[in-house]
Amino acid sequence: MLFPNKAKVPSEGTVEQLSNHQILNHVDSSRSWMFVPTRNEEDLLGYDASLQGYKALVIQYKRYIPHKNNKTGRIKLDKPQYDCLIKNFPPSNKPYVFYGFSNTPNYGYLMSNYAVSYGKSFARSMHFIDVHSLQSFQSSISTKNLKGLKLMTLSQIVSGVKTCKIGIRSEVASELITFDQFFPRNTGKISVLWFPCR
Repeated sequence: MLFPNKAKVPSEGTVEQLSNHQILNHVDSSRSWMFVPTRNEEDLLGYDASLQGYKALVIQYKRYIPHKNNKTGRIKLDKPQYDCLIKNFPPSNKPYVFYGFSNTPNYGYLMSNYAVSYGKSFARSMHFIDVHSLQSFQSSISTKNLKGLKLMTLSQIVSGVKTCKIGIRSEVASELITFDQFFPRNTGKISVLWFPCR
């Protein structure tokens, strides 16, 4: 199949690739680049891609599940994955560990808006929840009730990285991210994005 089913919700992988692309292009496309490990390295490292530079963000992308009205929805969380994020990436004075999701209801909407706005509509549909703003594990998060959670848009993520208000310094990240003991195989994959920071 060359084109996705227009009625389906975009996959986690699609959202991850489009979001990382948007972040990379808006932060510093000429100084940052993405490392994509082989399939075997992916199993060991636990992530799909990392943006190379001097500052890091950790993003666990989640698939958005719209409610029937298509105005609200939810994302499902996984307990072992949450526990690994909390254990491996402790709180910091600047947020750097996020759940990311797009509230785009289906591929048809994504395709038409991407064609018209060159990704601007998709960027506006991206939301990032600071993992450390969760008081405890929740099996799902409803977009109707985000009170108490630190929620950011893609443009706020980009602005925060550029002004060094979010993210973690690469020397600190490299101490935290020890790939020989990273994530167990059943916890899914994350994106670790590395950015230059002026």
